[in-house]
Amino acid sequence: MNDTSPLLNVSVLTTSEPRLLKRSKVSQLVSAPAIPALILTGVFFIGLALRLNCLDCYGFWYDEITSLETARRGADSIFGYRFGLVGNQTPLHYILVWLGPQIAAPVETSTWVRMVSAIAGALSTLVVYRLGQTLFSRAHGLMSALLFALTP
Repeated sequence: MNDTSPLLNVSVLTTSEPRLLKRSKVSQLVSAPAIPALILTGVFFIGLALRLNCLDCYGFWYDEITSLETARRGADSIFGYRFGLVGNQTPLHYILVWLGPQIAAPVETSTWVRMVSAIAGALSTLVVYRLGQTLFSRAHGLMSALLFALTP
């Protein structure tokens, strides 16, 4: 046998340094901070579109009527009771609900009354992302924000 045969030359295997694997361009691109921001923006707009879809398709629910009534009664009704007339909302909610009928009458369309809640629901996807990112990881935050956006 030949001593220079690569099969018998064990020193080549032991003395050679391990090659460091470079990260692929795809993994570098995904780990860049701009990509999660683009994904999160897309998730936000998906959630917004699902929440704004068909805002005016159905009549008012009881809690929407009581919120409108409390907002219509004015500042005494909003700030006079603890958490409004119904007792389950903060004064900011009633002030924002009061702004809706200023744009269009609730008798004609319920879109502006429900718009505040729809926008707040869409913005909540960003809060869910941040919570998931802080507690777990960026990927968990994006996944939880997507699941939250898809359940309007």
